Parts: sequence; C-alpha cells; structure tokens
Amino acid sequence: MTLDDLLGKFHTPIEAATVANLGRTAAWHWFAKGTKRSLPSVRTLVLWSDHFKLTNEELGSVIRDQSRLRIEIHAEHLRAKEVRKRERRVEAAERSRRRRTEQAKKRASALQSRLDENVEKEIDWEEKEKILELKRIEKLLEEQLK
Repeated sequence: MTLDDLLGKFHTPIEAATVANLGRTAAWHWFAKGTKRSLPSVRTLVLWSDHFKLTNEELGSVIRDQSRLRIEIHAEHLRAKEVRKRERRVEAAERSRRRRTEQAKKRASALQSRLDENVEKEIDWEEKEKILELKRIEKLLEEQLK
C-alpha cells in the first residue's frame, strides 16, 4: 500500500485531518501535488492505520513509501534550488557584461570628447593665427601707405 492509496481512503482532506487530530490546513498539503505537497508524520500515519485497521505490514509499506516520497521531494527541491542558482549566476554575468560594456562606452566617449576638444582648440588657434596674420598684414599695409 502506498501513501496515496491510504489518502485515497479518505472522502475529504478534512476527514484525514480530523482523524490525525490536526488542522484542516495540514490536510490540504498532504493532498497537494508537486512542490506544494507536504508529507504527514509517522505519528499521523499510525493514527490513520489505526483508523482503517491496517496491518503492520501495510503500515510498514506506507511508511516506506512516505520515506521514498520524502527523498524524491527533497531531490526535486535541490534540483530547483540548483536551477535558480544557475539562473542567478547567468543573470549576474549578463549584468556584469552590460556594466563593463557601458563603462567601456563611457571611457570611449570621454576620450572622444577630449579629442574633439583638442581639435576645436587647434581650429581656434588656427583661426586666431589667421586673424593675427591678417592684422599683421594690415599693419604692414598701413605702414606702407603712410
């Protein structure tokens, strides 16, 4: 007999909780599927086996099945935890890569800005030199005309 067979003998989860002297919330977890499932304690299994007048052999098989399910649920929990950890690592690596790319762009932009400023200064100096040259030529012409 399996744990699910034993749970199947109850008409409602509330009936299972009543026999186990526990609240109805616990019962919903026993009947849940997947990650929401919680397994009853051995004490609860004994109370149920007394209620249904199960033999010691049947109780033993239910306890073994409960133990197997506990191992499966724990293994699934560990797998899910590992998947979440891998996902967090991938996300962190992606954020780090984006941050490094942004920093490289900022450095390149800052360098380009400095280069642009230097070019602008050179243009300004060239224009000033032309103006000064024109003024010098103007002065020479004025002196020549005097």
